[in-house]
Amino acid sequence: MANKTNNYKFPKPEADDFYDISEYNKAMDILDDSLTEMDQKKLDKNGDASEAVTEFEQEILRENIESGETLASTFGKIKKWFTEMKDIAFSGNAKDVMTDAAHRFVSDAEKISWNGKVGASGGDISETVIETLESIDSKYPIPVSGETAKVFMGKVKKYVEDTKPLDADVMVYVDTTGSDTDGDGTIEKPFKTIQHALDVLPKDLGGFTANILIADGTYPENVLVNGFHSGNIYIRPKDRVNVISDSCIVSSFRLFHSTAYIHINSIRMIEVQESSGALYEPIRIDGRVLVRLDHVKIVENYKSGLTAVFLTGRSSVNVMDSEISNHLHAVHVDDSNAYISNCIGVNNSSVIIATSGGRITQNGTKISGDEYSKINTGGEIINQYGAVIGTLQSNTNLYVSTTGSDVTGDGTSTKPFKTIQHAVNALPKDLGGFAVSIAVYDGTYGEIVYIQGFHNGILSIARYGNWTTLNTTCNVTGFVCGCCTARITLAGLNLTRTDEPGVKASECSDIVVWYCQSLTTSDSGFYFEACVGRIDSCKTKNKKWGMIAAYMSHIMSTEWSNGSFGTDNGIAATNGSIVHLVGNQPTGAWQYGTNSGGQFVLENGTQISGLMAPGLSCTWGTITGGYVRHGNLNGPAMITIQLRVGVTTDLAAGQAYYVRGFPTTAFSAVPVSVHRQDAIQACYIERDTISIVFNRNILTNDSFYFNVTYLTNS
Repeated sequence: MANKTNNYKFPKPEADDFYDISEYNKAMDILDDSLTEMDQKKLDKNGDASEAVTEFEQEILRENIESGETLASTFGKIKKWFTEMKDIAFSGNAKDVMTDAAHRFVSDAEKISWNGKVGASGGDISETVIETLESIDSKYPIPVSGETAKVFMGKVKKYVEDTKPLDADVMVYVDTTGSDTDGDGTIEKPFKTIQHALDVLPKDLGGFTANILIADGTYPENVLVNGFHSGNIYIRPKDRVNVISDSCIVSSFRLFHSTAYIHINSIRMIEVQESSGALYEPIRIDGRVLVRLDHVKIVENYKSGLTAVFLTGRSSVNVMDSEISNHLHAVHVDDSNAYISNCIGVNNSSVIIATSGGRITQNGTKISGDEYSKINTGGEIINQYGAVIGTLQSNTNLYVSTTGSDVTGDGTSTKPFKTIQHAVNALPKDLGGFAVSIAVYDGTYGEIVYIQGFHNGILSIARYGNWTTLNTTCNVTGFVCGCCTARITLAGLNLTRTDEPGVKASECSDIVVWYCQSLTTSDSGFYFEACVGRIDSCKTKNKKWGMIAAYMSHIMSTEWSNGSFGTDNGIAATNGSIVHLVGNQPTGAWQYGTNSGGQFVLENGTQISGLMAPGLSCTWGTITGGYVRHGNLNGPAMITIQLRVGVTTDLAAGQAYYVRGFPTTAFSAVPVSVHRQDAIQACYIERDTISIVFNRNILTNDSFYFNVTYLTNS
């Protein structure tokens, strides 16, 4: 039986085949096995498909499954999907994902970084790290809103660097060949400008010293030093110190509002014009600044308008061993303090000026100028001996010699001054109750010495060694003394002035002239106006007067040297002056001359005086003559009246007529003699008035002479 069924392969007899029971049984066995297997493997609607087996092929395209399709088709599609799935679909790990530059997952490092970030509303940034900061060049930068953290914190870093105090002394080098861009201030890489060297320093110096060391050259800078505190700034040449030099030149320094101690040494300043044409002072100090200028040189020719060193704002400066020339003022101190020691210079309009309470203290050699000092609005100038307006501190001895120096001398015997005037100018006006002795070595001093305004002490100018003899070896042109209440003594000097008195004094309350001679003047030898004093053991030869006492002077004239005379006259007392005479006196054609109430008194108290007429009055006639006072000038004295009255109007008999203005009588009704007794009924003086009664009428142009001596107590 060759035929079989298509699926289960049951035997299938042909039409002409015999029925074979064995084939039938065989077919039943196959059918039984098949049905059994089908029964075992069939899948019910709600059955268990765990053992079901499906054969299928992977689909070509990746398509979605559809309802109604065979399992083979469905599973073929599914296989296609699974085949093309990557490891990530099965592992679930992000590490199994393949990424590219444009499409990738966030890395673990990025996740860590993001996890460390905070939102705009705030958060913890304590662990945030800024890898790099922006480089900032500006001084004291201020952060502003909207900046990145890199810029913001870069500014903060620079601000801290600018304000952080020094923690050690530093050396900052400057050279004209240096660079403010690439330099770092070391000796190998110096800065180019002094200003930049200062700008890189913190304002708080931390108690340390910043040394700005400058190579030789010219620096056309108006250097600003501003706001430094708590330390020192030392600006000097790199290769020298304490030398006045032209090797290191800077235009100017402006020092403002710094409490640090600023020291400028061995630098020359030359002013530079601004574009506006204005000039900077070489040194300007303002705002409580403390400065020392050592061996600086300021000699440019700005005499018409500039001050070399100007100080204001309650600042202080020491100017030491420096040279200042050719300026309007060498040093001007306004509301501040300056100490000037051993400085030199010439051709200044004025040397020092103190205004608005400013104080200048000076010592040693001095700068010279057309006018040495000026004081306005409470300024004060002090030197090693005291103050021009101030007080001497002790007894003082100064020395003057023709071989000395007013520049390098200090007034000691080993370093004397050259001129007497310089020694006088070195003294305070208030001598503080002390005595100053200026000893003058022999020689010729062609100067007229002015002594003005000294008080509260003694100022003596005398020949060194032997001042108690007349001589022609210690020669001074002359002296002019004024407005002194201190005792002024001149001794042992030969006065050579020819046109004016050798000593001319006014308004001095105690002046003494000893062993001085004035032999060449054509005026009076000695002249006193409104003075109290003494002239003793002197000598004079001249063409007018040996001595004149004028305008209420009170002079003791004692023991003149033999041979003293005035070609014309001896001594004059005028305008209410009193001269007491003891011993030899200068002689002359008119030895004692008086007018306008001048008086002489001898050593025994006897008055020598001209007739006194001022104060006398007579309504009926003209007075000629007057009275003379004998004895005390005040208190008891004898008065002698000698006068003539020329009658200027007709007088009636029996009527009293008067002459008034005499010293008051000690007694009443003292008789007065009249040369015309036949015409007189009565005549006497009582109190200060002469009373006369005629016994007959007297006509105009008649005259009468009166004579009486009486005692006065006034």
